[in-house]
Amino acid sequence: LELNNLDFKGIDLPLYVKRQELMAREMNISHGRIAVFCNNEIQSPDKPVKTLFPHQLLQSIAAKITIGKLNLSHFDVHYSEYNTERKEKGKISFERTSGWISNITNVALQKEKNPMMEAKLKTYLMGQGELETNFKFNLLAPDGAFSYSGTLHGLNGTVLNGITKPLGMVHIKSGMVKKLQFDIAANARQAKGKMEFNYHDLAIAVLKKDAGDPWYSRQGLLSFLANNMIIKPSNPDHLGLFTTADIDYMRKPNSGFFSYVWKSLFQGIRTSVGATPQKEAMMKAHISKFEKIKEEREKRKAARERRRGMK
Repeated sequence: LELNNLDFKGIDLPLYVKRQELMAREMNISHGRIAVFCNNEIQSPDKPVKTLFPHQLLQSIAAKITIGKLNLSHFDVHYSEYNTERKEKGKISFERTSGWISNITNVALQKEKNPMMEAKLKTYLMGQGELETNFKFNLLAPDGAFSYSGTLHGLNGTVLNGITKPLGMVHIKSGMVKKLQFDIAANARQAKGKMEFNYHDLAIAVLKKDAGDPWYSRQGLLSFLANNMIIKPSNPDHLGLFTTADIDYMRKPNSGFFSYVWKSLFQGIRTSVGATPQKEAMMKAHISKFEKIKEEREKRKAARERRRGMK
């Protein structure tokens, strides 16, 4: 966490001197940065660790804090996750973030007056797609309840390869995001909501990477089946039918805030592009059929060679 050009306005100095309680009308931060790294190589403890969300962390601070409004400008957020199988990091960034967060408090009296902390932010996903988001955090909820909604405009899908390749073994060959909207309510256990994802010209390649090999290779059959059986190249499709995705994501017990939000949104994206469990099961059935045909062909070939050897 890096905070530059930080200042306060309207500090209640007598309150701080008397009770060591910080109360300010306004706080400003510009040109800051936060980087979060999830290392999956570290083994999870036997018992789940309670991971706190931002508003819960605020409540755990011993010192009393109340800030009416926090203004952010030119703030960058970076999230990366380490894949233990492929020994690589997947990365996603939210750059040039600006906006405000209101009612930042852990004081009981202030929470009784207004239990909601709200954040309204504008950022650029991977430095390109314009993303407007609104978060609402319930400061009194024992289950860490919060909600998040937003709209993403104008993103070239290929910039997401920095996270889809190392974490999902999928290379986005093409695809333009026209508009992505989401509205989700969540708590420490589950995130539920809806997504509308308007895009066109989507094509992918399914990858593989052998242990110790620095290079990815394309899986031709899987890529063909994915593009022709699963992935919808556009939404709405050529008939004008639009798919709306329902999000119902169960959080892993040790999952952090950024990972939780990202993976719940990714579930909606998968559904929108057609990657449903039913279609994936159908593709697996086709692959099994092709592998069986290949196995039978190799058996016949081996039998012919044995007969030639006997002659």
